[in-house]
Amino acid sequence: MKAKFESKGWDELLEDDKNRWQNPNEHVPILANDLKKDFGGQIRVLDIGYGAGRHLRYFHEHGFKVSGFDIAPNAEEYARERL
Repeated sequence: MKAKFESKGWDELLEDDKNRWQNPNEHVPILANDLKKDFGGQIRVLDIGYGAGRHLRYFHEHGFKVSGFDIAPNAEEYARERL
């Protein structure tokens, strides 16, 4: 049996407050600094359920190689416009 995923909830969140999705969570810069300090060099980040792509964008802008996926078609479209 295959699971059926719905993205309706995410779409509603995005439309309610697009400004909320512009900046990364306050913990992301701390994590980025810790990863660079501990691992140095080129670091890869996988963001599962990336939503608006705000964390992917932050990591990319700070020298990380990024990948991600999301089940919400509108999330993918929105994130691609911003990356």
